[in-house]
Amino acid sequence: MTTFNGWGTAGANPKGYISGGVLGYVSANSLNITSLVCRSGDNTADLSVASAQTLDVTTINAANGLERKTLTGTITTNGTAAVVGTASAYLTEFAPSNTPRTLTGTIGTGGAATTTITGVGTKFTQEIRPLDLIGNSTVGFSQVVSITSDTSLVVTSNLTITNGATGKVVENPTLEDSNGGEVRRVIAIADDTHLTVDARGFSSSHTVTGYTGSEDISTWFSVWVGASNIVFFSTQRTTPFGTIASVGTAFRLVGYVYNDVGKDFLGGTWIGVGSDRVFLNTSTENYLLSNGTQTGWTPIDASTWAPSAAQSLLATTLGKAVGGTIFLRASGLGSSTVTRNTQAISAIVGANGGFGTMSVPLNGCQVFDYAVSGASAALYVVPTGYTYSI
Repeated sequence: MTTFNGWGTAGANPKGYISGGVLGYVSANSLNITSLVCRSGDNTADLSVASAQTLDVTTINAANGLERKTLTGTITTNGTAAVVGTASAYLTEFAPSNTPRTLTGTIGTGGAATTTITGVGTKFTQEIRPLDLIGNSTVGFSQVVSITSDTSLVVTSNLTITNGATGKVVENPTLEDSNGGEVRRVIAIADDTHLTVDARGFSSSHTVTGYTGSEDISTWFSVWVGASNIVFFSTQRTTPFGTIASVGTAFRLVGYVYNDVGKDFLGGTWIGVGSDRVFLNTSTENYLLSNGTQTGWTPIDASTWAPSAAQSLLATTLGKAVGGTIFLRASGLGSSTVTRNTQAISAIVGANGGFGTMSVPLNGCQVFDYAVSGASAALYVVPTGYTYSI
């Protein structure tokens, strides 16, 4: 008897299916993953990992860890943040398949040179993240610093964009020089032969081969499974580069890990057997918010504690007040009066203060809002994990 998965593919696992593939913390540089069976994200193939594997970013980087895509031509560094290319293609090849992702709607700056980009019909909070680059092949690209709303964001350097232009995004690009092995985050691309990296710059002057997709600090890695029993890290969160020949062309995202300023993975425990997963933070306790006293809705950046695809942040909260109230809610809901009726999670704090655990929706933007009310009210937030779906 021929069986179908409900989407017309004979004998295949159902669309979205995954069993197993739970991540586990091993060390600051490595994770393990349990055996798994799943359907690829594009629903074209069944994938599997026959037995548990350990992923060590320092030893399998070029093989099946982070992709290390070789750039066209050469890069010339001069000891500063400026990089000049020869026979290079910077405007396209920092993106998978050399195709920057197209954003919904249109973007513009009114034709003026400015760091504020306005969108029409855009979904900035859902489709782009800080550290991504926005722009297009006509005007170049600039790194996103902050996202104000679905229709407004701020970049690090001026762009001049006629209103109604198509917006493109390059996800979290990095540049590595093959001589010194230094990795820097790309913050602006002027054209195919000129770009700027972060303030660290490159320490020496030389003309060498350049790579992208390599390990950088203070960033999220996504973890993918491909064909041939291969699991690998990627700096791309929606589509990996796909330049590792043994991996094939069908992939499935299985999780995330944060690489901190010391190139150390954020420690924790991953839980889940189907597509819905939970990460519980086991690293040193840190305050995401300390002594928050704002009485109007105020955003909190959770980007170092939850990946862009996180559905909610798990947190322990402490309120200090005499009969005050603390409020938490998803971002992007406007500047309405702070009450329990404005789609907020709230808790009344007694005379001696109080604490509890909360799951705060993130709306895919790694940001949530808080507010307090009452005399001497204050809020403390300690992140304890996040929920996500694969």
